[in-house]
Amino acid sequence: MKKFHLSVAKTTNEKIMMFKTVGRILLDPEISHDELRSQVYKIFPEDQLRTAINECNILIRPQEDHSYDFLGN
Repeated sequence: MKKFHLSVAKTTNEKIMMFKTVGRILLDPEISHDELRSQVYKIFPEDQLRTAINECNILIRPQEDHSYDFLGN
């Protein structure tokens, strides 16, 4: 499990930085609701966002993580 956490640390950090950027765009009062999607896609193209979301499914661990599913896989 430790090896797994080390191997995904970089990917996890990339997703956090992406979320931070998207959050800043969403919270920017200067950007209208109609412009939000285009502003996000200027920085993160749609296919890159889809890939990141799919990778999150691998990175997310249950709140009470006993690693049983990890060991099973």
